[in-house]
Amino acid sequence: MAERPVAATLLALDVGNTSVAAALFDAVALAASPVAAPLATFHRVRGTSDAADGDAELRPIAAEVARLAPAAVVIGAVHRFGAALAERLRNEAPHRPLTLFDRGADFPLARDLLDAASVGVDRLAAARAAFALAGGAALVVNAGTALTVDWIDGAGVFRGGAIVPGRALQARALRLFTDRLPEVAPWSAATPLPLPGRDSEQAIRHGLDVGVPGMVEALLSALARAAGGEPARFVSGGDAKWLSARLAAPLRREPFLVARGLGLAALGSRR
Repeated sequence: MAERPVAATLLALDVGNTSVAAALFDAVALAASPVAAPLATFHRVRGTSDAADGDAELRPIAAEVARLAPAAVVIGAVHRFGAALAERLRNEAPHRPLTLFDRGADFPLARDLLDAASVGVDRLAAARAAFALAGGAALVVNAGTALTVDWIDGAGVFRGGAIVPGRALQARALRLFTDRLPEVAPWSAATPLPLPGRDSEQAIRHGLDVGVPGMVEALLSALARAAGGEPARFVSGGDAKWLSARLAAPLRREPFLVARGLGLAALGSRR
């Protein structure tokens, strides 16, 4: 069978629940090596709309895509905003190849799960990229709105993992479901905050500052035992820098890990 021609540049768009992370790759370089660095990246925090009621959120992202002028686009979405973005980009450049992974069932990665179709595209793409970068089994932490910790085995089979609310979502839940606790915005202190917290806001910050990394450490240890070894460990997502600085054994931090996995999948790379 003839090999599929490779476009000059490929833009991978990771559409999450609250943001869009994008990485532009030289497609030939990425097809040859999974460690190829992006040519350009951007990150846009989204609002709270579903994007079905107008283009206020679509417009700036479409403008970034137009500025980068990729030869092809791949979108992975865990939010319906992804489908609206795909439609917008197709209308603006109908002849440009565009791949949309809107459901985990469509993503090309073997998996051993009770419900193989239900897993999010972001988890699968991050695992695929981590497997390619590690050259084997990997544990992957994606620290975003939701915090996921997953395992891909040495045969490249996604084995599942754990999902918990991310740091900002935990802080917001305390505000929404209590009567008097304040809402605390994310913070980026270089080192963990010392206990005890001396007012409600400090107590929430300090609790999350210790509790979230401790939870991740416990999940990683449990998955490593399930894997029967010590797989390579990666962390990505908006809270990756904050989290990595607080773990006893720092993980390999890989910005745009999901976008890299989307790019590898779109190119049909077996690496």
